[in-house]
Amino acid sequence: SKQFPLRTKLYIEGYGIFTVDDRGGFSMGVIDIYLGDKKTCIQFGRRKAHVYVIEWGDNARYKPEPKK
Repeated sequence: SKQFPLRTKLYIEGYGIFTVDDRGGFSMGVIDIYLGDKKTCIQFGRRKAHVYVIEWGDNARYKPEPKK
């Protein structure tokens, strides 16, 4: 959801802690979580859950550490 800045840490009740890395094109109130692969995501489907902000992000894009 675009309401959360990038790198915001969210606790999704019943599922754990997630970090906002992408805000996609979903409408307000919809959060898309990464589950490893497309098949797993489709099997998981759409569910309702309570979401809590643990730490607000700084809106910076994720940059992987350079390989040494």
